[in-house]
Amino acid sequence: MILVILLDLIVIFSLMHISAKRGFEATLPLAAFYLIVFPEESKVPILGLFDITTQRLVTLLLIWLALNGGKRVSGQRRNVPLKGAIIALAVWWTLATVNSIVFIDSLKALLSLVLDYLAIYVLFAKYVTSVKTLKRVLFGVASGLILCPVFGVIEAYGNWSIVTLFP
Repeated sequence: MILVILLDLIVIFSLMHISAKRGFEATLPLAAFYLIVFPEESKVPILGLFDITTQRLVTLLLIWLALNGGKRVSGQRRNVPLKGAIIALAVWWTLATVNSIVFIDSLKALLSLVLDYLAIYVLFAKYVTSVKTLKRVLFGVASGLILCPVFGVIEAYGNWSIVTLFP
């Protein structure tokens, strides 16, 4: 548990530092790297109600940074691509939640899906304003995808699993 909390603190401070020094758009490549690298098992339970995974922490921190200082370079509003499909998907998820037998569990799953997928998509679609930033975000994703197999090789040949480090 202490390892997860330390990693979460590193994530928080690094994203906030980059946002303070270079702006919100500069935090997106590192956020993409963190979203790829950290496993689902990296989580902190909150009062038995829900778990805050490192990915959700990154998402919540990005939302907070975007609301508090995420200025877009161009003054005009940017439309989110695939807006109709996103709304249709959200409506579908909401209907499935309302028709669920266990409403509270479905509501938690709905909030999880919205945070884990839709919020990230909207943030990246709205705040990536240049090809340079897009290349950096893709480099962050590629770096995460390159780092993960390194742990996989260690796991395969060392009879060890990185997941054992997480509670």
